[in-house]
Amino acid sequence: MTVDLDTLPPELARSVRAARRRRGEVVAKPFVSKGLDPVIGEWAKSIVASGELDAAIAEVAASDRDLLS
Repeated sequence: MTVDLDTLPPELARSVRAARRRRGEVVAKPFVSKGLDPVIGEWAKSIVASGELDAAIAEVAASDRDLLS
């Protein structure tokens, strides 16, 4: 699934853009989640409610022989 950064919450889009600019300069550290981020949670709910997630899953399934059944 491809996500247009303009459809993400602004703070998340800024973080992704910054990470892309720093790519190769940062040593990866393990991520420890402290729970669901409310901004990401709301974005995820909106993707599910809009039907975009269903459409993306259907698109992938249609192009993958193993998922057709």
